[in-house]
Amino acid sequence: MGKNEFIELIVVRKAETLTNNLNRKDFFELMDSIRKNYINNNEISSRFVSIIPKVKSMYINEDRNREMDTPFIGIEMIDGSRTTISIPRYHKIIWGILDEFSK
Repeated sequence: MGKNEFIELIVVRKAETLTNNLNRKDFFELMDSIRKNYINNNEISSRFVSIIPKVKSMYINEDRNREMDTPFIGIEMIDGSRTTISIPRYHKIIWGILDEFSK
């Protein structure tokens, strides 16, 4: 895992910015268990498992995502590089987990 114990989660919801810290180890273990248990549909959890050790922060703009065909989250890596992960709406488990972490 990365040197930092936490991943910063930034969520824009109804024009309000909320910030929370995800325990990196717990988030990794959760995504890894989903990856292992949903063998036929684990693309998103597999992607998370591969990047969680290198993630500094995740950014979700719920206001913007409501208007998108395929919502996404922004990712900033510890090394400063950035990427996105598109998560189709039908991945309700992943979106539900991210929603719980953003409370």
